Amino acid sequence: MRREVRRWLLLSGLASALACAGARADSTPDLSAFAELGPLTAGFPELGGALPPGQGVGSSEATLVQNGSDNRAIAYQYGGYNSLELQQTGSGNVAALAQLGLYNSISLIQAGDGNQAAIGQAGTYNSAQVQQVGINNYVQILQMGNGLKVSVTQNGSNQVATVVQRN
Repeated sequence: MRREVRRWLLLSGLASALACAGARADSTPDLSAFAELGPLTAGFPELGGALPPGQGVGSSEATLVQNGSDNRAIAYQYGGYNSLELQQTGSGNVAALAQLGLYNSISLIQAGDGNQAAIGQAGTYNSAQVQQVGINNYVQILQMGNGLKVSVTQNGSNQVATVVQRN
């Protein structure tokens, strides 16, 4: 039951964050929309205090590489066999990522300054690939079902992409 409540909180927090994230901050990205994920951050100091996930199967992998200044990223993975790769180069790039089920994968590349990404994913076998090259590009994605795939490429400045998929 506790695991289901945790999943519901995360999904509702992601949905609310993605719905509220339409107002972009021009100078300093505002991640306050993700404050609803706060109940999940009460244990690990490395994750802002997040509790470890319940016993799951398999292992998840995450690689986060940041070059430049003032780049920020937050990543959550639950379930097993999830894969996450993040690369940020430049200044002031922001990424908020989360995955819940099994076998989900996220690949995010941000090169330039002031790019922002908010990605969800809940079911199994979901895949999101995002590449943003330029200045002040913004993408928000929420996938909830199983086997959903999305690929977003933004080259240039001030581009916005919103993807919502449900199964």
